[in-house]
Amino acid sequence: MKFDCIIMNPPYCRNLHLKILNEVIHHSDDIVNLSPIRWLQDPLAEYKKNSDFKRFKEIRERIESIDVIQMVEATRLFNSAAF
Repeated sequence: MKFDCIIMNPPYCRNLHLKILNEVIHHSDDIVNLSPIRWLQDPLAEYKKNSDFKRFKEIRERIESIDVIQMVEATRLFNSAAF
């Protein structure tokens, strides 16, 4: 099934959000995803054995833009708390 746009805020249990995103990318070309991006920011990720950076290459290749929101700002925007 194809969708015009998908907006998602998946659960963040280990790399579950990446597994979900990896499936979702096959259902739309326009996806907005709220997710931690530590796995993309690690400068040594490509050299680490079994890293999410390597495992989710298809996601990395489809990213057109990333807007990073700092935790303080995210807490304010989404009226939430992070521990």
